Amino acid sequence: MSSVFSVGEIEVQTKAGVREMAKRVGNGIKHTLDADGQAFLAEQTILILGHTDRSGSVWASILYGSPGFITVIDNQNISVRALPGNGDPLAMSLASSMEHQETPLKIGTLAIDLETRDRLRLNGMGRLSDARELLIHLQEVYYNCPKYIQSREITLDSPDHTNASVANKPSHSAELSQSQRHWIEKADTFFIASSSESGADASHRGGNPGFVRALDSKTILFPDYSGNMMFNTLGNLTTNPNAGLLFLDFDRGSTLQLTGTTTILWDRDSVEPFVGAERVVRFELRQAVEVDESLPLHFRFIQYSRFNPIQRQ
Repeated sequence: MSSVFSVGEIEVQTKAGVREMAKRVGNGIKHTLDADGQAFLAEQTILILGHTDRSGSVWASILYGSPGFITVIDNQNISVRALPGNGDPLAMSLASSMEHQETPLKIGTLAIDLETRDRLRLNGMGRLSDARELLIHLQEVYYNCPKYIQSREITLDSPDHTNASVANKPSHSAELSQSQRHWIEKADTFFIASSSESGADASHRGGNPGFVRALDSKTILFPDYSGNMMFNTLGNLTTNPNAGLLFLDFDRGSTLQLTGTTTILWDRDSVEPFVGAERVVRFELRQAVEVDESLPLHFRFIQYSRFNPIQRQ
């Protein structure tokens, strides 16, 4: 029987000494949506997506809408009635794929309810329909635990708002500004996209403010805490170091998308400064895209996750 895991995932699981446990956890990876998953998607307001553009850069994006904007066509196909906003690399990739009738994009998605801390990963192949909806054929469906998710209530300004209706001009740069570095270092949440030959993936990362560190205008460090032992993200990064990070400004509704390359650090000297970390990921920036006040969403903070390690002052 073939493994549900990629070569990179198996390599990291083995190095971390959890290969046998991962095999058992991997039984939860399915190819179809069950009734609970279908009901969960119908209630969601945001969807995180990961993809690789034509240059090989990996990006993480966010789509949003009133509950019901994600529609289940059948147990292996979903439709998303929202399009990426102005300047989002995903918009260009989808448009190019449709215009040139290319192979559908590998799309990794994360449906996440920040208030309840429930999350569902749905990975597969995506394309734009003639009706300008994002259609995704699912190849992997699985739930994740609620660890490290800060509870927030999300409300949408208007049911008519979609990503594509926001026209704020994006700013592009090859380095992080001081304000962007401050944004990153005070974050308690971000999302990471990765990709391998087997497909794309989008995942959540969380911790108390200060768990991510911007060392300079191009270098970011963040910890890898204990999780589900499948190592979907780190497995992808092992075979393809390209990654996309997405930071949300929960107060202003702004987005910061970063693409670059990663290195997984296992040595004690790298890991020790990060309380609770089992590994550390070093991210080197290639490009940043910031869109100011692009999200017509309100996030009301409720509480930090009880699993968050307490950072040293």
